[in-house]
Amino acid sequence: MQFKYKMVIVSTLLFSIHAVAASWPHEEKHLLKQMNEAYVALDTKTGFCHELESRKISEVKSDWLYSLSEQKQRKVIFAVSQLAAARCVQQEQREYVWALMNYTSTTKDKSHLERWFTLNSVYDDKNVFNSISDIPYQKIQALSERSEFYYPFNPIESAKLIVPETK
Repeated sequence: MQFKYKMVIVSTLLFSIHAVAASWPHEEKHLLKQMNEAYVALDTKTGFCHELESRKISEVKSDWLYSLSEQKQRKVIFAVSQLAAARCVQQEQREYVWALMNYTSTTKDKSHLERWFTLNSVYDDKNVFNSISDIPYQKIQALSERSEFYYPFNPIESAKLIVPETK
């Protein structure tokens, strides 16, 4: 009786391994499709967010921002524009990275991950924030959440529009 029991277990294990092995290419294709669809969604949203940068901002009223040197104003506005751009694509980027990690961890194919690293190494926000490290991040974050800065905008044009609130 024990022999039959062992044979059933061994047969079940062998069948399970065979079933998983047979489904592997299908799963890999499915994960690749998921990842590619997530990338297309991210790329589309990035284009949409980039188009938002052309919207007009009439003026930027802020006593605190106005009190900074012009160089610091430009750097703060640029940092705020980076936060707005990141916020605009945040959901799609999260979904793509999840699909990318799922694909990479399952297939061990690191080529897409390496391309993602290369693409993202171009945008080094650390340099922007390091150049204004003496300014509390909370002030920059609060500024980025104001209605005129919540969505992507043109930082070069906006830096010219800074006025005191009491104007």
